[in-house]
Amino acid sequence: MNIKDIFIIILASAILIYFLFFFVGYQQVVFNEDNTALENQYGGRGDEDGHHGLDELYATVYAGILLFLASIISTIILYGRFGKSRFTWRPVIGGIFIAGLMGLGEALEHNFDTLWHEFFHYLVLLGGLVAMFFLYIGTQEYRMQYRQGGSPASSKVILGIIIILPMVAFAIALNAIEPYDARVELPFIYLIATPTLFLSALTMLESYRQKEENKILMGFLAMLAGTVTGLTIIILLARIGDIVNHAFIFVLGQSLQVVYMSATAMLILVFTFTMWALADSQ
Repeated sequence: MNIKDIFIIILASAILIYFLFFFVGYQQVVFNEDNTALENQYGGRGDEDGHHGLDELYATVYAGILLFLASIISTIILYGRFGKSRFTWRPVIGGIFIAGLMGLGEALEHNFDTLWHEFFHYLVLLGGLVAMFFLYIGTQEYRMQYRQGGSPASSKVILGIIIILPMVAFAIALNAIEPYDARVELPFIYLIATPTLFLSALTMLESYRQKEENKILMGFLAMLAGTVTGLTIIILLARIGDIVNHAFIFVLGQSLQVVYMSATAMLILVFTFTMWALADSQ
């Protein structure tokens, strides 16, 4: 992936977002008077043609399960094939596994009351940041391997972070008094958005710098960083839409979550089987 490819992806994303916000936006999707459901005001039909019950969430659940299963398959295959490698693979595998936990959280959070709902919800929000950290460490290790030497990340450290992640999510969930408690959630969203974007930019930049050493690996890591970051930001966008009672942003975020989770799942599987096949051919 070179600068031209990255520019084309960014331009295409900008056009898509413009289309969604300014063309599709004429439908004026809004919350109802009680802010308890959604209704589509297009054509004056209101409640008759609305989103009451929000059945669209089933697509989010299925996409989340797909992402989780893809990450488990990938973790098993990549660890079995590359787990004993000294550099790169253990943090990358950790990042893929955490991305799968994001899908699991999205699939399960709607099935529980406040405490466990919030636990899975914050597991999703924290997962994006931790996954990006692991992917960035993976690109750093690849650079050390070929240019500077150095020591790889300890498996114990990686496992420790993975174990601590749900503990932190549970601790945050204890502070909520209702599902999606804005008093806790809004400051948290602002807290993690910037470092997630920063780590994503660093990962893609490092992947670009190392493309000559392994174009396939670095290209996949850059794309995976992009989809995981996109998924995280879209989730945050949907939550902000809910908090400020902007139903269209909420619906847009929910819809794009399905797209990004499905894309991330497919990218993980393609990456896994591509690297497996290349390793066997060598």
